[in-house]
Amino acid sequence: MRKVRGAIAAVAVVLAAAGFAQTDTGRALLRDTGLEGKSPSYTALSFASPGELPTQLYSPEGLMPAAFAIRNSSAQPRHYPWIIDEIRNGQVRQLASGQATVAAGATTTVNGMFVASCSGGRMKIEVSLPGTGDSIGYWTTCFAGGTP
Repeated sequence: MRKVRGAIAAVAVVLAAAGFAQTDTGRALLRDTGLEGKSPSYTALSFASPGELPTQLYSPEGLMPAAFAIRNSSAQPRHYPWIIDEIRNGQVRQLASGQATVAAGATTTVNGMFVASCSGGRMKIEVSLPGTGDSIGYWTTCFAGGTP
């Protein structure tokens, strides 16, 4: 019977410690003692309004928006160069480029604009952050000179 009570008490202590470790105070204590590492830092790239991206184009050339968000989860501000490319039949053409500085733990929206040339067929518009490996894109179909 003593062994059972001892095992129950040990389980209760472990559960209480695990619960405490998930509180802000517990996490701070674990961090201060070196038992918890730093949160991993990462960059996240997304379209600001993906539902508004054009899936079809009807004009041979047109100014198009490409609003995208860059999230910096690191503890330091980061500088991000960005590029918007048009990819058609394996050929890449740079449409726009720029730079954004994002504060630590913050998200910045870039309101990129570019001129798309629509000569018919499908093309991919891709936003990339050189040096991070991050990119996003969408496909659109060109109906130059009218309706499909």
